[in-house]
Amino acid sequence: MMVKDDTSTRSGATIIITDLNKNKYDEWYKIEKYTNNEWKNLKTKAENGWLNLPGYLVNDSHILEINVDWESLYGKLGDGRYRLIKRVSDKYIAVEFIIN
Repeated sequence: MMVKDDTSTRSGATIIITDLNKNKYDEWYKIEKYTNNEWKNLKTKAENGWLNLPGYLVNDSHILEINVDWESLYGKLGDGRYRLIKRVSDKYIAVEFIIN
């Protein structure tokens, strides 16, 4: 998983997932911020804190692009080091990014 070049903003980003196994992905994610040498969950604005919406599959090239608008869930992000975590089956994958 990676953040597509030049798409990361304080409000969202485009995430690219390459998956040879053709797993199903939903829109669930969470964001953590690296503070005081550890990853900490960001507090959400939403009641349940998570999105669980219909799933997506990678295309024939094994690529999936997902536009993530985290402003609705977390608000605009301030400066710092973050990571976005997604669930894949019974595992989690993550991508780190910087906002400045």
